[in-house]
Parts: sequence; C-alpha cells; structure tokens
Amino acid sequence: MKNKLLLIVVYFFTLTNLSSQITFQSPHYSVYGADRHHCGTVLKQALTYEKWPHIYDQRRDVERHAASWHQAHLMQLSNRLDSHMYEIPIVVHVVYANAIQNISEAQILSQIQILNQDFTKTNPDISSVPFVFSFVTADVGFTFCLATTDPNGQPTNGINRVQTSVANIGDVSDGNIYYSAQGGVDAWDEDKYLNIWVCEIDSNGSLLGYATPPGTAAAGEDGIVMDYKYFGTEGTVQAPYNGGRTLTHEVGHYFDLEHIWGDGDCTVDDGIFDTPTQESPYGGCPSFPQSSCGTDDMFMNFMDYVNDDCMFMFTDGQKTKMVNALNASRSGLVTNNPACELTSIEVLNRSLKIFPNPTSGVIDWQFDQKISQIQLYDGRGALVRSWLRDLPTSLDIRSHNNGLYHLVFQSNRGQIIKRIIKMD
Repeated sequence: MKNKLLLIVVYFFTLTNLSSQITFQSPHYSVYGADRHHCGTVLKQALTYEKWPHIYDQRRDVERHAASWHQAHLMQLSNRLDSHMYEIPIVVHVVYANAIQNISEAQILSQIQILNQDFTKTNPDISSVPFVFSFVTADVGFTFCLATTDPNGQPTNGINRVQTSVANIGDVSDGNIYYSAQGGVDAWDEDKYLNIWVCEIDSNGSLLGYATPPGTAAAGEDGIVMDYKYFGTEGTVQAPYNGGRTLTHEVGHYFDLEHIWGDGDCTVDDGIFDTPTQESPYGGCPSFPQSSCGTDDMFMNFMDYVNDDCMFMFTDGQKTKMVNALNASRSGLVTNNPACELTSIEVLNRSLKIFPNPTSGVIDWQFDQKISQIQLYDGRGALVRSWLRDLPTSLDIRSHNNGLYHLVFQSNRGQIIKRIIKMD
C-alpha cells in the first residue's frame, strides 16, 4: 500500500511539474546519430532550421501550445488508470530501387505488430525492465493500423509502392524522398496520416531512420523515414536492429520525445521528470546497473541507442508528453478520421486479453477501457449467462458443461467477441 501511495504522489508531482519542464531546446549540431550509426532526427531538425529559419519559431509555438494543452487537461492526465486508446492510421510508402528494397507485406505487418505491443505495454520483454524502473513503465495507449482509405476516399491497404531510379533516395541531407518529382513520393495528408517512407537511406547504413517532431517539418516533409534494413522483424532486416524498435524510437520522436540523454551531457535533460539524467547514449546490450550523472541510467528505454532486444519501455512522463503532442499538434490523426474505422474492432479485440484458454472453469480478463456488460453464449448461439453490474475480473463458468463458448464484451466502441473452450 505504501508503494502504491508513493507512486501516486510521485506521478501527480510529475504531471504538475511537467509543463515547467516542457521547454524548447535548440538542437545540438554535433549529432550523435551520424556518429553512432542510429538516429538522424536531430540532424534532420538542424538541416531544416538551416534551410527554413522560420520553422525554428514554429517549433517554439508548438511547444507552448502543448504546454497549454497539458495545463488545461491536468486532472484528466493525472488519472493513471484512465488509459484512453488512440488509433493512428499509417501509410507506408515503399520507395525501392530493386527487388530487395521492395519489402513484403508480411515484413510491414510485423512492424505494425511491434509498434502496437510497444505502445500498449504488451511487448513480451516488458518483464525485463529493472525493478527500480518498473513503477514508471507506461502503457501509452496508442495503437497503429495501416490506413484503409486514401486521401481521395478510395479503399487502400495502406501500402504505397513506388520504384525510383535515385540512389540513396532517403539521404537526410537532400530531402528527395518526400517529393515525387525528385524520385520519392509525395506525402499523403500529413494532418490525417502518419507517413512512413521505407527506402534505402544510404548504402553504408550510417542512419537507421529519422523523424520530424511536431513543428519541425517543412510542408510535405512531416513523418518518418526508415531504412528498409531496419523495418520490422523479418525479411530484409539486419541484426542487431531486427526487432522493429527503430520505428518505435522514431515514432517517439514524431510525438515529441527527445533522446533519453537529451542530446547533451549531464548538464542537459530530455524534459521528462521520470527519466534519469544521463551523460550519453548507450549501444550494444549493457548489463544493469550502469550509472552516470549520479543515478542509474535507463538505457533500456526506447529512446536510447541500445540493440533492439535490449530496449523495453516508455515511462509515464514520456506517455504524458506524447499524449500532449497528439492532442495539441497532431489531433487530426484521431479526430473525424475514417482511415482506421474498419479496423477499430480488430484493435479492441487485440487489446482485450483473456486467460487461460482453454479453461477448466475460471476465465480472467484484462482490458483498459470500460465494459458495460459481458454475455456467455454456448456453441449453438444460445445465451447461457450474463454479467451486468460490478463486473468481476474473473468469470466463473465451472457450472457449465464442457465445450465451445463465446464471451461477448460490450464496450462503448462496439462488441468484442472471444472464443473460449471449457474442458475439465
């Protein structure tokens, strides 16, 4: 009980102090990304500000707006149990120069699966988070789907394939990837879709990917660019970045997270209360603990540079900042947007967990949204049991015969149906 009370106090303190920490910081021009063979987001920012100086002021305005939104919704955000789920439509532009770069649909779907696990804290390796950080691990509440409707209202599978004759089309220094006239692909409506370009960034693999945080992109350049060798978990992916975590990292940037070390040293912070100050990035797969700046480092955070199979978590503070960014700067992704409509029940179905199945008679269930009613139907479709009020998290069906049943969960966003088998 003491630990829970302490967590609530610390978390509320995090929220009430976050707006004072959401401060605009100019980018560090000596970029770790290029040196450490990982992320080019800070480099992309620097190049954009150099080319379009007015975007620097645009970024400041976006940060102030996010801080204002945070203050206006402080009580909502302080409820850690209020895990609202946001559905975010993605279009994947596969820009390929040869057959190897034209990655398969299976590879793309493997990446979407990793995103959904990492942003809902259902990744199997979440249990690897060190105990000292386990109290601040976050279910961000973001789910991602391939868009089902294109900007012209036509059906789509959310994958846009275009062949190019331009080598290293994703080179961060020239921006060719964003423009059809330059061998790339024009973005779909940036207010309604998360645009992801998958291509060859450069032949020597010096960068895995890069993103545009809110307010840092020129028109037509908002989104994420990924090298085809580090996208998903199968196909063309190369170790040690073959676990889909590079995109998790870049999506964090897209929703306004900085690197865990703040792109500086112990005098610089990432603006998040519950991520310890850290001197520099980590690579490889360090053993815990590792320390700098007087505290244990959270190198297993998705916003560090460790290998894919050694990063596991976002924090509550990072979740809050991403929710701020979504609502204040990228609300068009989830407001009046039909692009994910056809997959919303699928998303709900994935997020509702039941276990064990098969069962000897007691079924446990977990879901992060409100359920108003649960019904049990037998294999012939007859209603045999119903729960209406004070819904238990364990459903006792031991009095019913062995066989096939269907559990129907009624939420405010539709019905979720789970097939179960009872056997003694």
